[in-house]
Amino acid sequence: MGIWLILIAVFVALWIWWLIADEFSTIAKYKGYNESKYFWYCFLFGLVGYLTVIALPAKKNRNDLDE
Repeated sequence: MGIWLILIAVFVALWIWWLIADEFSTIAKYKGYNESKYFWYCFLFGLVGYLTVIALPAKKNRNDLDE
């Protein structure tokens, strides 16, 4: 029974990690960066990837963000 709990915990942790990386990838798209590399940065490197997306300057105009 112990191995199944570990497998379930690993699966749930990876799923949550995937959702967080997807959200940061969406934030990068809102800032004007459409590359999927920002998803992989966040998924593979965790906090470093999150900080990279946070530090990205917006490529778009403020008027374009409202659309």
